[in-house]
Amino acid sequence: MTKSLAIFPMVLIQVSWVSGQISSDELNKVPYSVQLRLAGGDRNKDGSLTLEEDRGHLGLVAQPVKRSGIEPAPKPRIELPPNSKAGDASPENKTFSAPWVTPPVRATRVQRLTFESAAAKTPVSYHIYTPELYDQDKERRFPVLYWLHGSSGGLPGIKPLSEFFDEAIRKKKMPPALVVFPNGLELSMWCDSKDGRVPMETVVVKELVPHIDKSFRTLATRNGRILEGFSMGGYGAARLGFLYPETFGAISVLAGGPLDLEFQGPRARGNPAGRERILKDTFGGDLEDFKAKSPLTAVSKAAANQAAKPKVRVAVGSRDFTADLNRAFSEHLQKHKFEHDFKLVPGIGHDTMALLKGLGETNWDFYRDSVGKENK
Repeated sequence: MTKSLAIFPMVLIQVSWVSGQISSDELNKVPYSVQLRLAGGDRNKDGSLTLEEDRGHLGLVAQPVKRSGIEPAPKPRIELPPNSKAGDASPENKTFSAPWVTPPVRATRVQRLTFESAAAKTPVSYHIYTPELYDQDKERRFPVLYWLHGSSGGLPGIKPLSEFFDEAIRKKKMPPALVVFPNGLELSMWCDSKDGRVPMETVVVKELVPHIDKSFRTLATRNGRILEGFSMGGYGAARLGFLYPETFGAISVLAGGPLDLEFQGPRARGNPAGRERILKDTFGGDLEDFKAKSPLTAVSKAAANQAAKPKVRVAVGSRDFTADLNRAFSEHLQKHKFEHDFKLVPGIGHDTMALLKGLGETNWDFYRDSVGKENK
């Protein structure tokens, strides 16, 4: 079912609903306070969002309703609150600070757990899905899919994603696996910030992965781990996957971004204030640091070091504003002789669930080929 919500004058937001949740990654642009309430099931009786107190506060991409054929993807833009100006520093324009420990998401076979992070010097939360077989076969070890969310936090995506994977496992389309949803905060870009305040790369790779292997019955080898992510999460999956090929045997980059060295892609050009915030908070305002931490640089380093080569796929919708840069990233992989699959899914915009479903059976082929042999 599709609903159109008039959030504030002149802006119409089209939102898709799946199993009572919003599947579109418009959610990744909803303020964090709204995400926390969504995760807790805070909706009106008819399923619509309770957003009155956040009116005039949403930085969503306006999506025109499709009438016929495939329409060009709209240019991404951020709508400012009424009576505000670009660069306005009022509270209405400030990004919500995502906590290291998030509220639990209510979803079948999903737990919210925490571990003590030496790098972050605080407890850090994550969510984890376990299949039924995990409880039934106490001797079996399972592969792990690490799923990295996009910008502004990923709590609303956990329920539809976990249900998507659970159904596939029940129908034997996908090998039984654990799915870990790390807490990547809002705009960490899944890397250690230059100022050291947000050591996200260290938290995930050096702390969370070993913690999961110690706490659950996992296949604790590179061939037992898949790293996947969407948008900022796709950026993170590409970057961390190529930086740590000894840890992750397979990488899935879904509509990853930003995938250019100058940080001048469509979203950055459409939202220069957001670009500057990310550049300042994560990269210390240093474009050279941004370049050094780019997935493109990680690929070049991995090729030069002749590291173990992971299984890689890159997928993006044809109507996604990141499509051209994801295609260019595929060409970058080819240039450095990394075999991979590139999937351009017709008619799909910047939407996690639509992209995964649009991949059809090839989506499950990737997971089976990545961990199928290790899982037997």
